[in-house]
Amino acid sequence: MKYQNEFQNSIDVDGNVVCLCPNCHRKIHHGTNDDKKELIQTLYTKRFKLLQKWGICKELKSVLSFYEIEE
Repeated sequence: MKYQNEFQNSIDVDGNVVCLCPNCHRKIHHGTNDDKKELIQTLYTKRFKLLQKWGICKELKSVLSFYEIEE
């Protein structure tokens, strides 16, 4: 929700919610940049069409930048 102002549509929608196991949740918040990048790329690829449907799709580079990761 921190980046809501980067989107024209609300990002608080079912299509933008992902259940993560505790290990992946820790990885995305506290892992190495390589671990975060791998997980984010996987989620982005799997959810891309759904995010487009909700009108909240950004380029992968932008999503990675939200986590302070360079492509």
